[in-house]
Amino acid sequence: MTQGQATQAEDVEPRPAPKKSYARAVGNTSWPIIDSLPKPIEAINIRRIVIPQHNYESKRQMFRFALIGRVNFRLISLDDLHKEARENWKLSKGETMHPLGKGYVIFQFQCEQDKATIWQSSPLMMGEQAIRFQQWKSDFNIHEKQSWSKLVWVRFLDLPLEYWNENVLLSILNVVGHLVGLDRRTREGVMELFARVLVDVDILEVATRIEEVQVEWMEPGTTKVFGFHQKVLYKDGLE
Repeated sequence: MTQGQATQAEDVEPRPAPKKSYARAVGNTSWPIIDSLPKPIEAINIRRIVIPQHNYESKRQMFRFALIGRVNFRLISLDDLHKEARENWKLSKGETMHPLGKGYVIFQFQCEQDKATIWQSSPLMMGEQAIRFQQWKSDFNIHEKQSWSKLVWVRFLDLPLEYWNENVLLSILNVVGHLVGLDRRTREGVMELFARVLVDVDILEVATRIEEVQVEWMEPGTTKVFGFHQKVLYKDGLE
């Protein structure tokens, strides 16, 4: 090729990329069938729609074994997060991660046991950060202030043995936090120095732990109320 030919070739403008048509964008996907979908409802100043309930419930069920964590992606990448889960979480059926923005991630597990394994290990150390989890809930909004929680053993010291009934303990626990489970020996009524129950409690700084509960009952056939103050002790961790 001569110098003149080379110059001429360099002067040729590159061809513009072909514009992407709607057909190219959707590929061979067929048009959705919309005749059976719910119809919009005209209301004052707004249009309403009632979504197909069975489709919504089916999708929501997919997240019944999900947790939500908040990750500082300046300290760990999503790829590293996947690698950490594969190598160290020891899950029986794996997980799927869905980044939501603002560092929030849905950790979708395939079975209840895998979810429980991670939930009971919270907070998890990943790289240089500790990641805490909360239960997934419908309509989770990353822009709203979130309430973070942890698992804590609650002990009722010197609780008289006649109160070591599962429903009685659950009633008292309703005041303290969300019940997760009873210690096996407590559930079986084995006499110990204390009754022990596992609860899910709020860990925000503004949250105040309940240190004492007034337990009341009514004497049969009367309106006379008896009661006593029960001390509540917390033992962080699962030991």
